[in-house]
Amino acid sequence: MALPSGHGHGGVRRDVVWSMTGAPITIKHACMILSGRRGHPSGSWRASGVLAGPAPGPQPARQTAMSAVTKPMPGIAVGFVRMTSSAMSPSRCLTQISPPVAAGPAGAPLQGLGCAVSGAPGPDFAGRRFVRAEGAYYWDGFRVLDESRGSLMHDLADSIESMEQLAVVWRVVVLDRDPDADVRDLPGIAVRWADCRFPFWNCVTLTEDGMDAGLVKQRLDEASEIMRSKKHPGFLWVFEDLLDDEARAALGAAAEQAGLAHAFPGTGMAGDLLPIPEPAHPDLTFVRVAAEEHLRAFADVNSLAYGFPLEDGRDGLAWSTLWKNRVYAYLGVRNGAPVTCAATVEAEGRLFVMLVATDPRWQRRGYGEAVTRKALYEGARATGTTRATLHATAAGAPVYPRIGFEPNSPMRFYALKD
Repeated sequence: MALPSGHGHGGVRRDVVWSMTGAPITIKHACMILSGRRGHPSGSWRASGVLAGPAPGPQPARQTAMSAVTKPMPGIAVGFVRMTSSAMSPSRCLTQISPPVAAGPAGAPLQGLGCAVSGAPGPDFAGRRFVRAEGAYYWDGFRVLDESRGSLMHDLADSIESMEQLAVVWRVVVLDRDPDADVRDLPGIAVRWADCRFPFWNCVTLTEDGMDAGLVKQRLDEASEIMRSKKHPGFLWVFEDLLDDEARAALGAAAEQAGLAHAFPGTGMAGDLLPIPEPAHPDLTFVRVAAEEHLRAFADVNSLAYGFPLEDGRDGLAWSTLWKNRVYAYLGVRNGAPVTCAATVEAEGRLFVMLVATDPRWQRRGYGEAVTRKALYEGARATGTTRATLHATAAGAPVYPRIGFEPNSPMRFYALKD
């Protein structure tokens, strides 16, 4: 099942890899690795520069501010470049960084490395090849990154994207449910709280990256206070890779002290996988949600799958015009009865998947995957988007890589203690 699946900053925020040769390169995902000589001592440093790059198509080149923040590791400095540019494609952009960053710890020169995308070897820069093999990354034969914790390649940029998709989509669906809902962007916290009986529409999430243990404790206390002020229960969503190592280790204890209980884990996923072929399943007929009876059935399948009372799901979706017009929501119908459902909606150049569910009596038949493919197919055909994102529960997580999604952002969900 996909969770009813971020926080916008006025443009597309992507990461890029810079080339020491100055040649334009195509980037899908977000990372920049800067390394000194082999065995160079680790250190923490910042760099800045200007990114000039034409978006695909006839748009002129734009200037975009760029910054890099590193994570120290023994023998290598790892940097993630963050950029904001409305001129860049959400999924691909041609980029050129000039001049290359040339200052590091003790003034040692730093060298740009290529980016391995979906396991493919990166480009060759100045005779140095950056490749991925057997769960690790190598530069010129020198092992520089392990994937034991999801790979530092994904840690920051993908978690930021995942969090921002949540905040953007939830702003729309919560205000659709109640135009007077509590939708606020506070320092470090996004509130998206419809205060209805459907708990997924009652959401708080932490939005800062690089949070240390002290800041996380403060934000958890603030989030708990917000949640306690509401009539109906909901969830705090925590994207683990936005926390530093110390904060991650202390998260459980800090949540306990804030009066929060761990509810369930989740995983953010994304992929440049669209378009996909039109799907079919021999048992199912796909019906788009276009009438109130369809919307009620969509809500009921979700309530059955997640263990909510039927009235709770209906309270979240009933009478919505958004879901019958702007959302690509589909039912999978077997012998006249809706048994599975999924939806997609366009959000900042991506197609976001949400509320994937299957009636427990009909699970493990491929129905959830089939209806998800249908929602992706129709959403991509209507919007032209090529990148898709979602948040998955543990039960649904095995399904989505078969479609082309890559897990990239571990999550934890917290509810108030009883």
